[in-house]
Amino acid sequence: LFDMEESLDFAKNRDAINKASGADGGKSGEFFFFSSDNKFIIKTITMMEVDELVRIMPYYADYVQSHPDSLIAKCYGVYSLRLDHFDQAEHFMIMKNVLGVPAKYVLRKYDMKGSTFDREIMKKQSISDMSVLSSQGTLKDMDFLKYEKKLYVDEKMTKLVLQAAERDA
Repeated sequence: LFDMEESLDFAKNRDAINKASGADGGKSGEFFFFSSDNKFIIKTITMMEVDELVRIMPYYADYVQSHPDSLIAKCYGVYSLRLDHFDQAEHFMIMKNVLGVPAKYVLRKYDMKGSTFDREIMKKQSISDMSVLSSQGTLKDMDFLKYEKKLYVDEKMTKLVLQAAERDA
């Protein structure tokens, strides 16, 4: 179905890996990045999250298998890595990027969690040119509500996207 080896080739992802723990990474500077071809997302997770994923995995697997059009990210694996000189293991997951379009076609990225608490990058900033948002890295829920307000979906896809979102919720 896909060539994971090419997507995760170290040389092709070196820049993204170097930036993955920076300001555009996950909460608290966690490791988070998109593969160079934008097909995969890799992020670190806590042991508590690993336990929760293991608990829900049978339900999750049944759901995504019976709903291939789901908008929920497909998890390809959860891994733990322990290096010789470190006591703690690092846990991470590899997921399919739901959109999976090449990065050159992405104008802005939003990390949407369906929450409004502490979910804003552009706090107290007004903009006159939407292109400013593109330089801000990954934006959040409140930024979307403040600047975008709508998703523009091809008319033919609107019903399918709405049905999938309703079912996923």
